[in-house]
Amino acid sequence: MPQRWITPGLKTRLAFGMIFLFVQPDVSAAAAGAQQIGGVIIPQAFSQALQDGMSVPLYIHLAGSQSTRDDQRIGSAFIWLDGGQLRVRQIQLEESEGNASVSEQTASS
Repeated sequence: MPQRWITPGLKTRLAFGMIFLFVQPDVSAAAAGAQQIGGVIIPQAFSQALQDGMSVPLYIHLAGSQSTRDDQRIGSAFIWLDGGQLRVRQIQLEESEGNASVSEQTASS
């Protein structure tokens, strides 16, 4: 009876298959550190950064635009996570020549 040999490629496939069978990712452990705000899952590291507060850029996205290429920066906002709610502490508007700007009424609000 001829002896069958397992090729190195087949050995590799079998080894990876065994790993996938025995090593299942622990989804509950990963989700335990995550937080959900408004339907968006926030990873634990980013959640900690938000609790400390961070500045994020503000852009105007033109209605009907299909890409973000035409978005224009109008300022920045300082945001932080407070008891599971995302809050805005400060908005700093920037005026640039040739860029969109907000109305006086919006700027004074």
